[in-house]
Amino acid sequence: MQSPAMRITLTDGQSHETKLIMADFIKYDFKRNSLQLPAKEGNENAFLAACIYFALVREGKITVDSNFNKFIDSIQSIDPLEVDEAEFQAESGA
Repeated sequence: MQSPAMRITLTDGQSHETKLIMADFIKYDFKRNSLQLPAKEGNENAFLAACIYFALVREGKITVDSNFNKFIDSIQSIDPLEVDEAEFQAESGA
């Protein structure tokens, strides 16, 4: 399974590209209760936004001490990216 690549645009005009990896989904499982997140089933948008948040923190694109709820409130759009693996790694430095 190929990891999904996503672009998130925030209301302040910032845009970030990230590739979700298994660690981001696992982080969701660990943090779900402490952040009072709903279960994935029936809440796919919240699940995706949270996993993107964890990916951006992991990649250092946002700080680990950034406020999760403020981040969620600032999401303007989330769009899937269709890029090939080598191209994404070259652009993101992964």
